[in-house]
Parts: sequence; structure tokens; C-alpha cells
Amino acid sequence: MVSELTKELLSQSISIQGHQGILWKEDAVTGNSYWQDNYLYSFGQTIGGGTSEIQKNTIAERILGLPKDMGR
Repeated sequence: MVSELTKELLSQSISIQGHQGILWKEDAVTGNSYWQDNYLYSFGQTIGGGTSEIQKNTIAERILGLPKDMGR
């Protein structure tokens, strides 16, 4: 949940910057690429603990007691 939320929040921070949100390093709005770096890194975070889809399946099966995914 946290990795998905982080990705969404960082996406919004880039959107707020408008066209300048795609600029890098010293050309960026803040003079560094802090927001851009973290936004790109956020995609890797969703893979770090297992893909989000696998985590959702695990929660559905073990906690909610739903049947196993038919695709597996």
C-alpha cells in the first residue's frame, strides 16, 4: 500500500511542476532533481517486496479467505 501511495504522491508532485517537471538536475524547478529521482525510484519500490498484484492476491486469499486465483 505504501509503495503505491508513494508512487501516486510523487506523480502528483511532478504534475504540479507542469512542463518543468520533466527537467533534470540544475534545470529542474528546485535546482536539483529530487522529485524526479524519487518518482522514478518509486516504480522499483513496488517490485521490492513482491509485485503489488502478488501482494493483493496474498491478502485476498489468506486474510479475506477468497478462493485462489484461477490463473495460477
